[in-house]
Amino acid sequence: MPEGTCTRCGHQNAGDARFCNECGAALAPTAAAQSRRTVTVLFCDLVGSTALGDRLDPEVLRGVMTAYHARMRDAVERHGGTVEKFIGDAVMAVFGLPDLHEDDALRAVRAAEEMRSALIDLGGDLDATRAVRMASRMGVNTGEVVIGAGEALVTGDAVNVAARLEQAAEADEVLLGDATERLVRGAVETGSPRGVDARGKVRALTAHPLVRVVPGADPLARRMDAPLVGRDDELVLLRALYERTVRVGGCHLVTLLAPAGIGKTRLTQEFLACVPEARALWGRCLPYGEGITYWPLAEALSATFGDDPAAEVGRLMAGRPDGARIARTVAAALGREAGDGELEIPWAVRRVLETLAELRPVVLVLDDIQWAEPALHSLVEHLAALARTAPVLVLCLGRPELFDARPSWATSAYNGATLLLEALTPADSATLVERLAAGAVEPDVRARIVGSAEGNPLFAEQLLAMALEDGGGSGRLPPTIRALLAARIDRLAPPLRSLLEHAAVEGRVFHLGALRAALPDDDAGAIVHGLEELVRADLLRPAPAEVAGDSAHAFRNQLIRDVAYERLSKQRRADVHERLAGWLADRGALSNEIRAYHLEQAWQLRAQLDPAGSTSQAAARAAADALAAVGRRAAERGDAAAAANLLARATAAGGGGDPVGVRVELAYQLMDRGDFDRAAEEIDHLAAAGDDAAAAYADIARFHLFQATEADHDLTESATRTAAALELFAERRNDAGLARGWLAMAEYHAEACRFEASHRAQLKALAAARRGGDRAQEVRAASDIPLRLWFG
Repeated sequence: MPEGTCTRCGHQNAGDARFCNECGAALAPTAAAQSRRTVTVLFCDLVGSTALGDRLDPEVLRGVMTAYHARMRDAVERHGGTVEKFIGDAVMAVFGLPDLHEDDALRAVRAAEEMRSALIDLGGDLDATRAVRMASRMGVNTGEVVIGAGEALVTGDAVNVAARLEQAAEADEVLLGDATERLVRGAVETGSPRGVDARGKVRALTAHPLVRVVPGADPLARRMDAPLVGRDDELVLLRALYERTVRVGGCHLVTLLAPAGIGKTRLTQEFLACVPEARALWGRCLPYGEGITYWPLAEALSATFGDDPAAEVGRLMAGRPDGARIARTVAAALGREAGDGELEIPWAVRRVLETLAELRPVVLVLDDIQWAEPALHSLVEHLAALARTAPVLVLCLGRPELFDARPSWATSAYNGATLLLEALTPADSATLVERLAAGAVEPDVRARIVGSAEGNPLFAEQLLAMALEDGGGSGRLPPTIRALLAARIDRLAPPLRSLLEHAAVEGRVFHLGALRAALPDDDAGAIVHGLEELVRADLLRPAPAEVAGDSAHAFRNQLIRDVAYERLSKQRRADVHERLAGWLADRGALSNEIRAYHLEQAWQLRAQLDPAGSTSQAAARAAADALAAVGRRAAERGDAAAAANLLARATAAGGGGDPVGVRVELAYQLMDRGDFDRAAEEIDHLAAAGDDAAAAYADIARFHLFQATEADHDLTESATRTAAALELFAERRNDAGLARGWLAMAEYHAEACRFEASHRAQLKALAAARRGGDRAQEVRAASDIPLRLWFG
């Protein structure tokens, strides 16, 4: 069946479509198109539905269930969720599909609260007419899933956990999973958490009973008491623009742009504190909902005038020209009464602001302006162009994607200014984290937080909070940051999103050649153009190339790279890692260690998907051979630390074509770096391998271990075992074993001051190493010959 064909109705959709354009069914993407993402899953079930069926006529029951399904679907879809399926009286909904939002967890919790209320209303009607009570129980959980695997829309443990929470809930109770509660903590009230035993789980789940959602609260619970650092210049500029507005009069429009978390809101609060004589009106644009066009205006006026701003506007404008008409139009905009003067709303709002500004300068703050409806954008531009009689500063806080939605933003304003808020410098970030931590975390943890946050104050706050919860050790990415960045990536056009995800496989810095290898079917010119678009979106920046003759880019933030990488399915990641290893194969010796890393990542991913599969086994051998090769080269140059690390990873992958030889070299490199306990463990592994050659290597290595760690140990028995090992290796013409065995005998004779015998053994070791092409053993054997000659 061609890609994009719907299995339900047969309609042929575009190749990148997620849902059928004809019937709306979820399309099962190919393995390459599958992706991983973090979503929020909601399960809802009726309590006592069996008894309900016993007490109601089937026709009545059918009507009740139809109404129940309709209300549940309406609540889910109103909050941007997708109903995956109804199973009898159970509902499963997903928030984060088809589009991902940074507040999907809060949307799901709001939907659950609305569903609970709707069912209580529906049950009240039944109780009054038929003495039948309806109650629900719900579970809400956030976690990583795979999209489009099999017939299910989403698959993953997050779904199972949501179902377990729902089963553990009491009547009319909503239980939130731990991850969901973290994401909505600032916007909800919850009861005391309790443990929930779940079949198949090692530890009990933590469930948080939902009490209520706090209207208008920020789920991130920002630290607005955090000190303002590194913003002196921006603060001076905002004050200068305000003073100019007061001096000149009229409206000035200032747009403060920055990605989420950079500190727009915190800077604005500090600015308003510096101008206490101004009347500050503050409203926040909502990302979704009904009647949200003028929500920020209603919020701003309510904060100034109280619970009935329309009435107060009426009193303010009483006796002025067109005052009654202005009041009616504003009331209609606020949803307080019906009205058809949509075109007059900007004029009416302008007149109200000008009237307020006659008494005191007005600062109107519109937060998250990128989510505003076009009508509100037009209202702001109207104010900037036509408000001329009194000082009004309109300060719009937004993200760079504002210009994607409104390319002509503020270009027609006579008094417009745009201020781009940059990330904090490393020094300012360190100061911020130090003040926020107040000595609660160690300096090394603070340094790690500063490095990971890369100048984003919100990221620093959330990373610090996670470090405090985890005791400073895990370094996990907080779910709040993951949600913000994932939603930002998901808003990209599909080709740009694909570029970003595949670029992330190489690392923080990636090369054009690598990206073309990862996407061989994509047009080269389109890739270059896409990178330019991602630079303009402030997700990437040009970077110095690390491969000769190539160009490179870097992710603006390591956290962006991490989230982009996690979006790819593990199968796809493994494929791309192997493609990058192929691309690096002819890039010279310096790229061999990076190539080994990519092969190792491909093996680990394939092993997670199918440990015993032939593809996984082949990937393991390729990774082990590559790691062993670069590990041995590190040993040749005397870098024992690097050699031990690489050889240990090769051993973990199975050792490749020479598992015994890799483990032997690992034992010696561990001894060279002084890690004798681990070396002893590797020697014991060799002895227990059930192979006589491995046991012979273990006897030789144990001689060297005793010589290095036990000064009073009698080496005679070990030397006897080494001599027996030499006989075995001579019979099998094993030059690698002979080189190590003769080196041990050279040490044994030197300990007894038999320097002539030691010198002869050293020469035999050198000859065996040269025959075997073992450069590391050749260096080891040759290095002691001058000492034997000197003392002998």
